[in-house]
Amino acid sequence: MRLTLRTLLAWIDGVLPPAEREELAGKVAESPVAPKLIERIRQAVEEAPPPVDGGSEHDAPNAVAEYLDNVLPIEQLEPFERHCLESPAALGEVAACHRILADVARHPESVEPLAGDPRRRLIRRVAEGLAPTAPDRCPATLESEAAAAAAAIASTTDKATRKKAVSPRGPDEPRASLWAWLSAAAAIALLTILGGLLARSIWPSRPDANREVAAVPGKARPEAEGPVGDDLAVTPPTEPAAPPVVADESEPPPAIASASEPPPPRAAVAVPPAAPPDAEPLPSAPPVAVPLPDMAAAVEAEPPPAEPEVAPPAPPPGRVAAGDPVLRRSSEAGPSRWQACGAGAALAASEELLAPALSYPVLERGDLRIRLLPGTQALVSTDGDGTPRIEILFGRGVVWTDAAAGVHVGVTAGGLSGRGSLGPRQPLGIDVRLTHEPGDDPAVVAPGQVAEVFASGGVEWEQMAADGRRPEPALAGIEPTQPIPPSSSLRWNSAAPAEARLERDQVEPGWLRQQSPSSRTERAAAAAIARCLAAVSDDAAITTVLSELAHDRRAENRIAAASTLALVGEFDDLVRLLCADAEALRLREAQWNTLVADTIPLALGRGANAAARLKNAFLSQAPDGRGEELFGLACGLSAAERGSGEAAVVVDALADPLLVVRRFAAAALSPMADGAVDAHAFYRPDRAASLNQQGISWWRGRLKALEEERTAGP
Repeated sequence: MRLTLRTLLAWIDGVLPPAEREELAGKVAESPVAPKLIERIRQAVEEAPPPVDGGSEHDAPNAVAEYLDNVLPIEQLEPFERHCLESPAALGEVAACHRILADVARHPESVEPLAGDPRRRLIRRVAEGLAPTAPDRCPATLESEAAAAAAAIASTTDKATRKKAVSPRGPDEPRASLWAWLSAAAAIALLTILGGLLARSIWPSRPDANREVAAVPGKARPEAEGPVGDDLAVTPPTEPAAPPVVADESEPPPAIASASEPPPPRAAVAVPPAAPPDAEPLPSAPPVAVPLPDMAAAVEAEPPPAEPEVAPPAPPPGRVAAGDPVLRRSSEAGPSRWQACGAGAALAASEELLAPALSYPVLERGDLRIRLLPGTQALVSTDGDGTPRIEILFGRGVVWTDAAAGVHVGVTAGGLSGRGSLGPRQPLGIDVRLTHEPGDDPAVVAPGQVAEVFASGGVEWEQMAADGRRPEPALAGIEPTQPIPPSSSLRWNSAAPAEARLERDQVEPGWLRQQSPSSRTERAAAAAIARCLAAVSDDAAITTVLSELAHDRRAENRIAAASTLALVGEFDDLVRLLCADAEALRLREAQWNTLVADTIPLALGRGANAAARLKNAFLSQAPDGRGEELFGLACGLSAAERGSGEAAVVVDALADPLLVVRRFAAAALSPMADGAVDAHAFYRPDRAASLNQQGISWWRGRLKALEEERTAGP
């Protein structure tokens, strides 16, 4: 038996057989969320939450009754339970109704019909005042309906009495009289309705008419055979009335019994034993939002003959669960293009996804949750055995689960390919960085990769490819099945592609728990990106709206739009923004440095095609025809160039009249500063030339010192 909301209610109210009760008790003890949900149920029932407003289709009485009777359509199960978990009023109503039905199952005498003589007198008086008894209605049917009506009146009277007993009474006595008049009016109205119902039941009806009656506690129902709910199986008493059951909707409703035919026998259903009175109460916990469990419909009663089941439509393999929008690559209509997907969008079995700048989309894949960090490109797929797999091409991702334990996930990060079993809320962080050596031409020298898999709570890592086979040969430095202790990581570098190493006792990276931008201005820019992407769906429209945002008056919006365009391979707006020198468009030095660090190394590290498109953007957008020079400065200085005349040329560029040239020159020289404070203290590219003379002199002296060190040798 699975731990679901319905089975949990059955366990709380003690209507399960001993074996199932013990099995479910173990699952409740193992679950981290079941005790908290039990406490929420207790509070929802005992603290009398406000009544449901009926504004939702899930608040309808029929929906609650169908859910408790386990006949709610399968496509409505998840929305209904999600509504119950999100609404204390709805949760309290369902739990209270379930408790009442459980009490009726354990104490059927509480709803016994009237004894023989009073029942016959009631039937006779109503029949004499309304209409003669129909010849095709048997006395047993009339007695049953009259008894149910009398029970409904008694139940209403009891409710009114209880409400009067617990209602606060003020000093104003006329209010008590008003309530008395209202109660009397309600009683008269109920008697009028009862009389109408009895008149309708006694009036002659067509013998072939079929009726479908909902089973409600305290009301009569037709004699019908069929399965009952999996959690509320009850045994009818020996008297004429019986606890409520629901007719099997897969079969036609039974015909109304005539006066000449005896009523059909009722199906006997076993009574589940009540919970022991000395059971230990569960510890209380503060109410929290819990994830919606999958539903299970296990019926342990005496079912009717088995009929072929129609399999429900398969749910989508995944969806965008929450957070910011994500881009997905689509090739359904010609060349591949990027499409924007918001929260709730369905994902196919295999998807290539890209997280825009400042976006933290969350994906749902079965019991797994995957958060992509900004600027991350990933492949989400399924292994041959059904295990979800995430491959980070570049960027960062976090994988976790809210399930009890033992949820498997496949991970590919650079040369690391394996499978692990996650514990509840023990995230697995994946980081893949593309490396580009300064001065290297991406068309000649292939960029490198550095990958890391960080286990916050520990994981059993098994080297395994997506096809379910172990890689041949396995990576050296780690075992084929390698335990990763808590706060440890596996690391791999393309410089040594055949090996990996285990790094123990690492500090948890800060990005592992980050779910949104850290500053207020970045959050505003993220909202602007989300608004742009929410109204578009195709590649051309995405680049158009982002290019418009790249001309926004707010600098943070321009930076976010240019960064996102660079992720999809469009660099014109990026280079234009880096080269802007007008007072209204020029970025501050810190903003410029951050934008360069987030975009230029990634573009060069993605390979020859991205580097070529970046170079073309410099050639078309750079001022004064200096695109070639700026692209060379953006690529940096190689180790050989630092000892040649190229470095001296870059130092001379520190005095260039163009701000963008001075900024790229300072960035290219920064690796040669070797941490010296004077490099930044004496030279700032945004300052006036007269204030930078000392800094330029310092850099010339630095080059001379490096040259002397090389000539002197070791």
